[in-house]
Amino acid sequence: MDLKHLQTFVVLAEKGGVIKASMHLNYSQSSVTKHIQALEKEFQVRLFENNKSQLTAAGECLYHYAKKVLFEYDSILKEVRLEDYSHCSMSVAGLEQHCYSYFMPVFHSLYQRYPDIKVTISTSDMEENYKKLQEDSVDFAIIADYFISDEYERCLLGYEDVGLLMSKDVYDKDSDKDTIMERYPIFVHHFRKLNYHFFQKELEHPHVVECNSPEVIYKSVLQYGGIGVVGTARYQKELAEGTVIMLKALDSHVPVELVAKRSTLAHSIKRELFEMFRKKYTQ
Repeated sequence: MDLKHLQTFVVLAEKGGVIKASMHLNYSQSSVTKHIQALEKEFQVRLFENNKSQLTAAGECLYHYAKKVLFEYDSILKEVRLEDYSHCSMSVAGLEQHCYSYFMPVFHSLYQRYPDIKVTISTSDMEENYKKLQEDSVDFAIIADYFISDEYERCLLGYEDVGLLMSKDVYDKDSDKDTIMERYPIFVHHFRKLNYHFFQKELEHPHVVECNSPEVIYKSVLQYGGIGVVGTARYQKELAEGTVIMLKALDSHVPVELVAKRSTLAHSIKRELFEMFRKKYTQ
């Protein structure tokens, strides 16, 4: 079957006349007629009534399937053209530490294989990252402890704990360890606001500072004597060195996942990247 003949058939069916169809397709009227005759010969049926403006029952059936075939063909063309790696792009969003710890090691391998791929990395809080994923402004997002619907595919990257963290130096200099959590401001991220309000009630703490910047919370813990309700991924080095301590554990073994829409993973290179994550982190 010649797809040009099928396209002519669909246009003629929608325009309702040979003249209009030929003008739309920039074909001669005789070419339009020959295309339809070729299809009718192939299927051994009449597709139009004599005036070529109304479909027969067989024509109605073919029109239904022809639309699907042409749509799929158009999708294939777009996909194949995207396989020109020099014009392929992908984007990922996540917390800075998550991008550095989980994305960069895999991206380095992919970049060595496809050096012309354009990659964009954006860092913000998890709520904003998930929003970007929903709006299709990024291909992948690294999300921790978040409900993900079935339209997304997930790859487990690792786990982290959540707790009340404080500078060890500030803690050591404080003379009243029993009331230390009540006397210092607690910096919380609004992404976990509901949990934080529960923690605030549990601790009976009067000074909770809500913030949408992980960097501000990070610096507040390290430099300004604040207490942060945070995931431990950002503080791995400081916790290992002992410059930051956990005053209280709030949650443990929180999953960190790479998330992408299933439609995004129809692209072969993006699927390849996703599978590289699976291979590295789940085996």
